[in-house]
Amino acid sequence: MSTPHPASQATPTRAPQQDDVAPDEQPAGATTWQDPRRLDTDWDPPSWRDRFPLQTQLLGLLLALALFAGVVWAAGGFRRTSSLRQVDWHTPAVTGPAEITLTRAWLVYSDYGDPEILLEAMCRLVTDTAPRNQTSGVRHGIGISMGGEVIPERDQRVFFQPDSSQALGRRELSPGTPAVPCQVEATLPEGFTEQPWVRVVIREQEYRKSSFGSNDDRTWVLTRNGVVMNVPLTVRDERKK
Repeated sequence: MSTPHPASQATPTRAPQQDDVAPDEQPAGATTWQDPRRLDTDWDPPSWRDRFPLQTQLLGLLLALALFAGVVWAAGGFRRTSSLRQVDWHTPAVTGPAEITLTRAWLVYSDYGDPEILLEAMCRLVTDTAPRNQTSGVRHGIGISMGGEVIPERDQRVFFQPDSSQALGRRELSPGTPAVPCQVEATLPEGFTEQPWVRVVIREQEYRKSSFGSNDDRTWVLTRNGVVMNVPLTVRDERKK
C-alpha cells in the first residue's frame, strides 16, 4: 500500500478560541465580560437584572389595573360618602314629594296586632311633578329603627289626613295648600327591645328616570343626603286588662 505524499494531506486547523476573535468580529448579540480584578478561583459571578420587554410590562400593568377594578367593584365601587346630618326631631325634612315635620312618636300596644311605632307629623306637597300615589314616595325615604333593629320598608305605612272620612286616610296631597296631619306606622319585629326613643332617618330623593325603564318611566331615587333624628317615645297601651 502506497503512502500518500505529505503535500496531498489536508493541513489540520485549530478551532478559533474566544481570544482569537477580533473585537469587530464578535457575533451579533454577544456579551463580553471584562473583570479588571486578578483571576481568582473564588470570584463572584457578575450580577445583572433581566429587563422585561415593553409588551410584558404593559400586560402586567393592565392585569394589575383589572385586579384593582375587580376589588373596587366587589367593595361597592367608587361611592360618595353619605351625608346624614343629626338634627333636632322637630326639624322639617323633605323626602320625595313632601316635606314632613314630626310632632310626636308613640309605641303602641294593642290586642289587634303586633306592637308598632306611630309617628305623627305634618306634611305638605313641595313638588308638582310627583305621581298620584305620593305616600309610597314618602315611605321610600323614611328609615325607622329602635335599639339597633331596623324596620323594613315593607312593614311601614304612610297616610295623609288619617282622621279624614276615608278608612285609612288619603294617599295624595293637594299642591299649594298648607301642611296637613299625616302619620307613619311601622310594625315592630318579634322580640324587639323597648327603648325610650326611636331613631328616624329621612333621606332626600330625586324624581328621575329609572335606570332600567323606558324614557318615560320615572321614579323616586334615594340620594345619600338626609337627616337623622332621635324622637322620644310615649307608650300607649291599648290592650284590655
